[in-house]
Amino acid sequence: VLEEKIVTDAAIFVGAYDPARGGFYNQLTDRLLRVPQYRSRFRGLVEHMLDTTITRPQANMLLQAALRCATPEIVGDSQKRAGNGEYQARLTEILDYLDARLAFVRGLPK
Repeated sequence: VLEEKIVTDAAIFVGAYDPARGGFYNQLTDRLLRVPQYRSRFRGLVEHMLDTTITRPQANMLLQAALRCATPEIVGDSQKRAGNGEYQARLTEILDYLDARLAFVRGLPK
């Protein structure tokens, strides 16, 4: 996890065969997403989630709710990777990632 690069421009059709990625792919997912009606329906569901569920205000609300419970443990954890002074910056990174990921997915060709 410490070496994992987190990107905002990863494919939304995870599991489908992509010759550029090679390697493992999910054969059932690949077969389903090759059917234009299923691919379109999946894309429509993703767009619906972006518009109704995965919004910055919603994500911020969920993040703040989680932090109300976790902050005392996070602040007191002597083995965490970031210091308490970096705490807010890491929270901002989460929301910035969400903004960039949403922009990428919304910008994909229909």
